[in-house]
Amino acid sequence: MPRAKAIATIIFGSQGIAFTPIAVPSNQPQESSGLYEMLLALSCEFLQAIHKPV
Repeated sequence: MPRAKAIATIIFGSQGIAFTPIAVPSNQPQESSGLYEMLLALSCEFLQAIHKPV
């Protein structure tokens, strides 16, 4: 879910939309929180910092 949260934060956050993630039970293994997810989260923070609503 870390990847989904990061992507949602970028997409929704760039439009000024707040969201609350909800975990859904699954038999699938959890995503690893690796370098990709960390870079995605940092990109999200950067985009939110420079985003200027019109």
